[in-house]
Amino acid sequence: MILDLSLFRMGDVIVYKHEQTHPIKGFFGNNIVKQQLKIGLLPEFAQYSHTEICGGGLYNKDGERVGVESINVAPPKARAVDIIKTHKDRYVTVLRYNGYHEKLEARYKVAYASARLNNLPYDVKGIFGFVLNWVTHNQRFFFCSEHCTFAIRSQFPNEFPGFATSEVMPGHFLMFASQGKFSKIFEGRIK
Repeated sequence: MILDLSLFRMGDVIVYKHEQTHPIKGFFGNNIVKQQLKIGLLPEFAQYSHTEICGGGLYNKDGERVGVESINVAPPKARAVDIIKTHKDRYVTVLRYNGYHEKLEARYKVAYASARLNNLPYDVKGIFGFVLNWVTHNQRFFFCSEHCTFAIRSQFPNEFPGFATSEVMPGHFLMFASQGKFSKIFEGRIK
């Protein structure tokens, strides 16, 4: 599918498929995939290892949409990025939370909640906690899927029952989509 920038909206969840392209990123991604399989996520969900909340479009001076902004929560800290540049050639699935139908302004508030966490240090302890059960996460910092869950729960506090914010992993968003909580907006490579 050809990437249509107009499909990406504020508050959407962008879920990135793991593809080992860099030794360090590959190591962490491989372990996230393994842990997701270990906790029982289906392989088609577990192969996704990163998530971001979409902040909307980036436009040139002529008003033409030229990029898509998101908050990339990755070491060393969360930062605003243009996914077209930062994640070029990565395979993504874009999900839109179905609760936005009932509360239209919520997607803007979810994007704002995500943006408020920009520049916070990455929760390195939290990501190691997935692999080493005795390591606890830092409650002031976030890793990617924890960040997305926090942003959605800022408007829908009872969403994803049975999961602490720090327990939601990237593959869970695909699982939630299969349960009807999200609609798939786009799936393909960022070109």
